[in-house]
Amino acid sequence: MKKKILIFVQGLSRGGAERMAANLSLALDDEYEVYIAVYQTKTMATASPYAYRGTLIDLETFPTANPLNKFLQFWKRIYKIRQIKRKYQIDTCFSFMEAANFINVLSGGKRCVLSVREHKSQSLIFRTAYGRVFKVLIRLLYNRAYKVVVNSQGAGNDLIDNFGIKPEKIAVIYNFIDTQYITDKMNEPVPADMSGIYQHPVIAYLGRLVDQKGHLPFLRSFKQMLAQESRLKLVLIGDGGLKDEIVAYARSLGLKTWAAWQKDELTEDCQVFFLGFVKDPFNFLSKASLFVFPSLSEGFPNALVEGMCCGLPVVSADCASGPREILAPETDVSFQTTEAEKTPFGILMPVMAGENSGVEDSWARVCGNMMGNKNDRELYSKFALKRAADFDRSKIVGQWKAQIR
Repeated sequence: MKKKILIFVQGLSRGGAERMAANLSLALDDEYEVYIAVYQTKTMATASPYAYRGTLIDLETFPTANPLNKFLQFWKRIYKIRQIKRKYQIDTCFSFMEAANFINVLSGGKRCVLSVREHKSQSLIFRTAYGRVFKVLIRLLYNRAYKVVVNSQGAGNDLIDNFGIKPEKIAVIYNFIDTQYITDKMNEPVPADMSGIYQHPVIAYLGRLVDQKGHLPFLRSFKQMLAQESRLKLVLIGDGGLKDEIVAYARSLGLKTWAAWQKDELTEDCQVFFLGFVKDPFNFLSKASLFVFPSLSEGFPNALVEGMCCGLPVVSADCASGPREILAPETDVSFQTTEAEKTPFGILMPVMAGENSGVEDSWARVCGNMMGNKNDRELYSKFALKRAADFDRSKIVGQWKAQIR
């Protein structure tokens, strides 16, 4: 008889944790009986979900901004997950992100495995009232789980040092990708109305449009790059709560900016292109010349590995945590550079926190030099492809199976 697995996540679209949960269902479905419980069905209705396998269960507890309703929905989800665990005799429940992790523990069951997707101490949410509550709940609940899976060693160290999680509870499992799927998708053409953009040198970015991703300082750096090479284009792929604010900021800098969701006319004289959410963005990435990743904090950045899998040389912030473990795996994961650092698999840069013109100047110089040096780009492209192969599903999924009861 197949063991029964429950994957609990807010939804199956628009996010790295959601993509990872969907990918896990694909990896486990052949060997286990997989159920997937979600509660952000409104998001799934407006964006096609990531590919998944298993029985999908809608908790029908919709998100709300009202604090009292949030509290009531939280306990309703605990009740429903407890019922699902009992009805289907779930052997192991994997949960993704804090709210789902709390519910996983509080609903009981045979084995609870929690997945933490970011470096918690660096997360902006922990500076809010909700974040302070989350911090208390993490301390109270996470040690009650069977394991807490983190996607980088840095994130694991943070939970141990700053949240009181027992070291033996931590399991480091890097996010995996399907390299063959990405390769197939990246060879597809881009839409005809965007093909002209790629006749120019393109810098690409993939990720959510939120504070933590460092868009504003990078836009300032990009403006500096244009002063040296006016043909440059910047393509940003992703959605998020600050999308309109970030677009407005780009325009305030004098950058000619196009945003897909604003129904602007798409013209090649634009300099910055916001594509919004793209389910499979790999064709847009693979035709660029450079991938940039200016995040202020991470856990393990899926987008960085996906960019590398598309054969792009990368310039990444050395933020806590993840990029250093990907690009310089033999170095101390707690170290953060204060200057451009050439590593075996890409270039690490200081984090652009606040308005630091010196760091922004350095980003502009390093990215500009990379865009102007074809030999360096080709060399780092080969290194990126080699490193991305280390995160293929076939090499990592066995570590997830080891957590199953």
